[in-house]
Amino acid sequence: PSVHTVGMRYAIDLAFLDRGWRVLGMVHALGPLRFAGRTGARATLELPPGALDKAGIATGDVLEWRES
Repeated sequence: PSVHTVGMRYAIDLAFLDRGWRVLGMVHALGPLRFAGRTGARATLELPPGALDKAGIATGDVLEWRES
């Protein structure tokens, strides 16, 4: 439900997910030495900066995992 970037040298995008993989909230380009969290989150998807926008992910979306 929370992430820190202590020791990291680059930014990341975050999507906080509930048990049903619904996006509860997002953080775009969280920089080094930062902390972010979301009440109720059960998992956090970490992506390269800009990936949330590129994928069109928005709060309220339900993510689905597929094997390619």
